[in-house]
Amino acid sequence: MAQSQRTVEVQKGLTLIRYESAKDESRPPTVFVKIASGSESIAELMLPSDTSDPILWSPGGCLVVRAVGPARLDVEVNSLDPSGSVAAKLELLQLTSDPAEVRKLSSPSGPPDLSAFRLLGHVAGVGDVTVGAMEWIAGPKAPARIEGFSIDWPDMPGNIGLRYLAKMGGPRPETSAFVEAGQYVGTRGRALPLVGVTLELTGTGAIRYNLVSDAIFLDSPQMRVSGRCVVLSAHTGREPLLGLRIAIEPC
Repeated sequence: MAQSQRTVEVQKGLTLIRYESAKDESRPPTVFVKIASGSESIAELMLPSDTSDPILWSPGGCLVVRAVGPARLDVEVNSLDPSGSVAAKLELLQLTSDPAEVRKLSSPSGPPDLSAFRLLGHVAGVGDVTVGAMEWIAGPKAPARIEGFSIDWPDMPGNIGLRYLAKMGGPRPETSAFVEAGQYVGTRGRALPLVGVTLELTGTGAIRYNLVSDAIFLDSPQMRVSGRCVVLSAHTGREPLLGLRIAIEPC
């Protein structure tokens, strides 16, 4: 029995896999679909109620993949006869109720709900300090070295993500990996001030908003930077961060 194999990728959401056509219409090959190794926790196959195997037996057959992120599928095509054809065409269709994104275009991009937005900063000699949107950690009235921070935004819209990283100073400067909202970056109690911060809005809804951040670095004037990706640092990239405040505004 002849066989061919390939791997296909699907995106987050629901994807319809349809057996569109076969070269040998009288003896079409079967198509077996399974979740590829490494994607088992990301995706699952949704089968018709009358079957338990993810096999498409003939053109017109369909199944649905539900994924919480980008995932890979292994597709195996088997001929019915030893020398039969394995030429089969599949169609992958992302399922959505709004392919033209009319809802996004018609929705007002008013100010986001920042009532529960919290910025936590660890300040040298003080400890952890928590403030709301566009409120200072340290800052012009009480400048102090900030050693780390986290952002908590429980009312963040579902189509927006927020991630950030920090660059730590000291004898051996290092940069953290990006973390998602709710996680802490930087240090505590190691006398390593932050010397740089990067903030980024992600997701399909991010195009409607900008991050707005004010920062004060040692021996540098107060700066304001806005955009979907914000990079904060002073002239040499080694000056300690002495004040930080953050908000999100509609474009």
